[in-house]
Amino acid sequence: MPVKRESSLLFTLLSFLILFGCANEPAEPVAPMGSTLPETDYTEETYKWGYIDLQGNLAVMDNYDDTRNFTEGFAVIRKKGKWGYINKAGLEIIPASFKGAWSFSEGLARILSDDDKIGFINPDGEQTIAPQWDGARDFKEGLAVVQKEDYFGYCDQKGNLIIPATFGKAYDFKNGYAVVREAGKYGIIDKKGNFVITPEYDRISNFNESLARAKKDGQFGFLNQEGKWEVPTLFLDAQDFHEGRAVVATDDGYGLINENGQFIVKPQYDPLWYAGEGRWAFGLEGLYGFIDANGKRITPPKFQLVYSYSEGLAGFQMDEFWGYLDVNGKEIIAPQFYLVWDFKGEIARVASDRGVVFINKSGELEIFPRFLDVRDFSEGMARVQVYRR
Repeated sequence: MPVKRESSLLFTLLSFLILFGCANEPAEPVAPMGSTLPETDYTEETYKWGYIDLQGNLAVMDNYDDTRNFTEGFAVIRKKGKWGYINKAGLEIIPASFKGAWSFSEGLARILSDDDKIGFINPDGEQTIAPQWDGARDFKEGLAVVQKEDYFGYCDQKGNLIIPATFGKAYDFKNGYAVVREAGKYGIIDKKGNFVITPEYDRISNFNESLARAKKDGQFGFLNQEGKWEVPTLFLDAQDFHEGRAVVATDDGYGLINENGQFIVKPQYDPLWYAGEGRWAFGLEGLYGFIDANGKRITPPKFQLVYSYSEGLAGFQMDEFWGYLDVNGKEIIAPQFYLVWDFKGEIARVASDRGVVFINKSGELEIFPRFLDVRDFSEGMARVQVYRR
């Protein structure tokens, strides 16, 4: 049965304390191009971090000052100002010896040396790419953005500089293409470093559904893969295409166009965004609802706030409490929580009178952890901060 409200003031105060400790969790460590913070900036935490399993058991003991989510079977941990890696058994597979460390991606992980250079290690802790870069991003599609002084290029997993560091900015590859900046303007390159979209735009996104959103002379339009305008620059703002629709803005508000630039939903909303599952979330006069790809209202604008869909459910706020809707706008879990997070692996974190707990898609309590701080599950494990006297 659904989690019930408690009337105890103690539980309410506790839930709010935990809420403020949990609400703003970065998905990645800060400074994706590396970190220049000295290890002395890190303080030893009074209350340590560990991991629980899907049964709510403390599977990895609380031995760490900071932790990150499990990725590719490993988690980044911090001990006494140094970073290393553990496996799901809690074994320190790669000792905490780095000034900075990031999660594994495509079999390699970034590490920061004591002289503030970025390199990469494999799961055995071997430096497959020696620390030499002033900054770097994770590997995507076999290439990683690397920084040498003020310029950016791309290296392969052997450390070879495949695309020279000549760009003022560079972003991850996606479906064989990457956005770069040259001489203050943005374009798109392929994996050989050749421009497929010349750098002449104030802003540009990577291709999504074969079209790239671009801004020129203060207006947005959409380019095809030949670099020609498929949709002219007619809009004050725009978002990428999803399911054959793109959100665009005029003086009248936000609406939806098709791939020919024709309005399917006339500008009238503020804001409007793709929410997944063939639904777009909209705002109207301070309240929120959902429409489908043709503009049909799945729900009226009656919610204080809404989230995008995750695993078929979207969080909504009504009368200060949060619950969940399905893709048809049906209330699946009644508003009863102080805050909710996305469903991941069929369970979701919620802040209730009983603290931060995990519920299933019926609103039933799945895990009732009693910790100072609780984060989402990743690869079957969730980070927790443990109170010990």
